[in-house]
Amino acid sequence: MYIIIPARFESKRFPGKPLALINGIPIIQHTWNNAIKVTENVVIATDNLLIYDRARKFGATVIMTDACENGTERVYEAASMMTLTDDELIINLQSDEPYLRSADIRYLSNSHVNQVSTLHYVMDDPSEHRVKMIVNKSFRAIYFTRHHLSLNIHVGIYAFRMHTLRMYHQFKKSPMEEGLEQMRFIDNDIAIYTHEIPYTGHSIDVPEDL
Repeated sequence: MYIIIPARFESKRFPGKPLALINGIPIIQHTWNNAIKVTENVVIATDNLLIYDRARKFGATVIMTDACENGTERVYEAASMMTLTDDELIINLQSDEPYLRSADIRYLSNSHVNQVSTLHYVMDDPSEHRVKMIVNKSFRAIYFTRHHLSLNIHVGIYAFRMHTLRMYHQFKKSPMEEGLEQMRFIDNDIAIYTHEIPYTGHSIDVPEDL
């Protein structure tokens, strides 16, 4: 198993977000600290030298990628450079999830049996910065949206095998994406199943979240 943390500097809602500080420590370092407790196979993937240098200083393994369309594409590029096998389990952990516990990352990795797995918590949060999930009775995600249509708040983490990640890369961009890259899986009949976890803190999406 490998945990790959994609990180970009030019976030539209919060430029420089991975390097913003929480209690004097960069957001991405908090996220990496939780990931490294699960496995030593943690890689940060970025195209930004500031992120690269800072991550190397706190001891992370870092891969420089090209500019990528989204985080999943960045994970694919890094995984391809690492020549991971088709059956290798990959955890795509978004860099802006500093409050996601190691126990929850481990829970997802141990629970993964489907094409794509993810996590959510339940909360009435109308903010457009939080991605909501509409799920069916089997906890299969059928839609992701920023509109206030569900109490299921998506957590920025996915588990999949390398062969599923390669399929994502080969698919054309979906007209359903609208900035939500996971809709490409759904539009191509790749199942995303979700597991509920307790709320421990939300993702950092805008400066006001700090």
